[in-house]
Amino acid sequence: MDKWGYNGSIKYIQSKQPHWNEQGVKVYDHAQEVIRSYSCYLWEKANKDLKKKGVNKKNCQVFVVAPAHRTDVTTEFYLNQTEIQAGNDNFLKIGKNIVASNFGNHWDDKEPDYRIKDAVPGVQSVYIVGSPQNEQDYFLLASIAHDLEDVYGVKTVTYVLTNVGMSRGDKNVATGTSEYDNKVRSIATVMKILSGDENHKHRIIGIEAHSGTAHAEAAKNKIIMAPISPWKYLVDEINKISPFNIQETVVVRPDEGRNLAAQRIDQYLKVPWVPFVKHKIEGTDTATFDLVHPKDREKLRGKEIFLYDDEGASLKTIYNLAKDLKKYDIKKLKLCLVHAKLTKGWEEKLMRIIEELQIPIEVFITDSRDQIGNVEEFNKAYPGTIKKIGLTPFLQEIIKADLEDVNFWEDERYKKMIIQGMVGEKAK
Repeated sequence: MDKWGYNGSIKYIQSKQPHWNEQGVKVYDHAQEVIRSYSCYLWEKANKDLKKKGVNKKNCQVFVVAPAHRTDVTTEFYLNQTEIQAGNDNFLKIGKNIVASNFGNHWDDKEPDYRIKDAVPGVQSVYIVGSPQNEQDYFLLASIAHDLEDVYGVKTVTYVLTNVGMSRGDKNVATGTSEYDNKVRSIATVMKILSGDENHKHRIIGIEAHSGTAHAEAAKNKIIMAPISPWKYLVDEINKISPFNIQETVVVRPDEGRNLAAQRIDQYLKVPWVPFVKHKIEGTDTATFDLVHPKDREKLRGKEIFLYDDEGASLKTIYNLAKDLKKYDIKKLKLCLVHAKLTKGWEEKLMRIIEELQIPIEVFITDSRDQIGNVEEFNKAYPGTIKKIGLTPFLQEIIKADLEDVNFWEDERYKKMIIQGMVGEKAK
């Protein structure tokens, strides 16, 4: 058995592994996934290995990589942490913990020139909080990590990724098919960029990654990753803003990938659930939905529907599902989008739900990433439709838990927030 255990082989879910086609090309037609027990083992082993090396995680700094042109959670987190360090709170007042950040310029030829701000020599552990959306963002995170290790002698780096961008590049087949079409699997390259070396095993706490492949490719590159969903935190926050009527609420599960989170939400709220089957139209990015069982129609009729999804781009999928839900005279639609991109066409789709379908709707988004669409302008036309929930308290809680060596897969507070199937549990 080697240093990774399990005789050195990563334990994947076999049914989602790639295969070689007749032309000798390796085809990834499913998002790869690592089995839960193996992930749990790796996280536990990483904590034990750090202790064996005498690394004190509590002797730490938090680096917040907050690009100046963005308004995502990193900016809020940084401002919040600087207030805390001034004595307004007791979060992370451990050892030499000081919030640090980065700043940068560009040379005349646009080549970036990064600098580290407020790093403290002698710190053993750093948490780098960022919301990477593209190659340059990931390169910046990795550059900061390498410099802290090489120049300042940091022993362990944990990336806290509030948005695991580029996760959609997890397959190399045409949309809705299993035919290879030369797509580059971007997330595989991203994880290579974030990987450390033999002396520095990087870890990732990834907030609601779009694909299990992010986790699988992290493991392949010897990065230990915790794929954590903030579903419980968000449900609790939504309940404060717009209380759930438990007798009238039904959770709809529209997509297999998000069904694990939705399954845990309906259990948490103790409300009924209804599964829809999503059918992608071959060669397009359009989908249709069907109820699995006719008896579920009556569960929906006249109810308030709660939908949870990891991403919101054009909202085409949400609109198509809302058209189907309209058949059952639903009373209200509550939509939670963890990573709200809000790309071209989202306003029209949301407007059509309100005006054409005449379905009352509340949309809850987070600040996990910078939105492309203008939420403020939409709310001027349709006041109160979109409400934003800040993730800063959730990130603080997760970092504090990790400083105490919590195993997120086993701890009662977090084990259902890990987006991997429990024993005997699968998305339905």
